[in-house]
Amino acid sequence: MEDNPYKTPESDLAIEPQVSRSLWWKLYYVFYLFLILLSIVAVVFGDQIDLLDFINTFVSIVASLGLYGYVFSRKIFVRRIWFPVFIVFLLSDATSVLLAGGDFPAGLDRSYFLTILALTWLMSVPAYVALFHYSKQKHRVWN
Repeated sequence: MEDNPYKTPESDLAIEPQVSRSLWWKLYYVFYLFLILLSIVAVVFGDQIDLLDFINTFVSIVASLGLYGYVFSRKIFVRRIWFPVFIVFLLSDATSVLLAGGDFPAGLDRSYFLTILALTWLMSVPAYVALFHYSKQKHRVWN
C-alpha cells in the first residue's frame, strides 16, 4: 500500500451500467422519427388538414421524446408525466382511427384504407410498449 497523498482514491462501489437497447429499438426510433417528419410535412403543406392532424402530430412529437428516453436510457422530464403521455398518445391514435373510419380519401376503396390504418396502428405498437414501460417507476432510468 502506497501512502501517496496525491493519488486519487479508489472505491469498490460499482457504477450500475445503463441498459443498452438492441439495434432494433434504435432503428425503430429512427423509423418513427421519419414517420413524424412526414406527418409534419403533411400538416404544414397539406391542403385538407384539420385540428385533429395538428393534435396527433404534436402528441407524436412528445411521445417520440419518451421513446428516445426509453431507447437510449435517458431521463426526459420527470417520470410522472409519461403515463399520461402514454394514455393521450393511445387515445389520440384511437380517435384518429375511429374518426377516419368513414372519411377515407377519394379514390381509395374501404378495404385498402382500413389496411393502411391497421398497418399504421401496428407500427405504433412498439412505441406504445416503450412508453408504457418508460412510465413505470421500476424502469431502470428512474432508479
